[in-house]
Amino acid sequence: MALQPQPIYQLTWVDKTTNKIAIRCAFGVQNGLALSPVAAPFGSVEWAAQVTPAELSRFVNELIEQVRQVGGTRLQLIHPPACYAPKQTEQLFDVLNQHGFSLSRQVSTFYLPVNGQPLLHRMRASERQRFRKCVRAGFRASRWEKPDPDTVIQFLVEHRRIKGYSLSVSENQLVCLLNRFPENFPVFGVWSEQILVALCVCVRVRTDSLYTFMPVSHADYAPFSPMVMLLENLYQYCQQTHISLLDLGPSLDSTRRFKPSLAQFKRNMGAITSPKLTFRISLR
Repeated sequence: MALQPQPIYQLTWVDKTTNKIAIRCAFGVQNGLALSPVAAPFGSVEWAAQVTPAELSRFVNELIEQVRQVGGTRLQLIHPPACYAPKQTEQLFDVLNQHGFSLSRQVSTFYLPVNGQPLLHRMRASERQRFRKCVRAGFRASRWEKPDPDTVIQFLVEHRRIKGYSLSVSENQLVCLLNRFPENFPVFGVWSEQILVALCVCVRVRTDSLYTFMPVSHADYAPFSPMVMLLENLYQYCQQTHISLLDLGPSLDSTRRFKPSLAQFKRNMGAITSPKLTFRISLR
């Protein structure tokens, strides 16, 4: 939480039986807009399995009141993709609707369910050919143990800028994440001998979920499509670490509009779609 703009407010609901947090939501307020999350792909309300719909409804009511008390006039919740917890997403949708929230945005995220079969079996023939091309060229893919943050940032900034994308977080925030939370933000790469040709900073969202936070490949190696090899290695990592969901994120261009070519690439890799919902309410 310390990495996000301050102040950050966190509302929690403690289960009196277990004395543990059963429901929580963190949000920040800027220019009257209360947003959860402030600087992350998604946030919204999180709750434990034993929470009843009535308890969830009371929490949402209290959340609205807390936002009002700190000066918020609007509240926006960016919920994780439904594939993370389909039943909970449906339950929250019903509760928020009862409290006057509207669905302000819906995008599709692409994800790979991880099972015992190789990812090559899910890929289309075109991507298998690209993977084999990387293998023939001698490329190697692996998790980058103890990555140098300056090298990671330089590569991300340079090659994302070529494609019209900026960093999703500030450079200082990314340095802090890589240094302080290496297990939660693992870095994966593809190398041609000593040359880094593709890279992805990931987020261990939960014990069973991995999110591809910032993927990018070297423009000069585009004919090889090294991102195919990187994703294949990511999938293997998920198999080895008991991660059942590899989230490839939405397919958007630099203006946050749907990008058909990126969506097609993810489908070719075997990914399927899940809705990612944003809810909003005016508190005036």
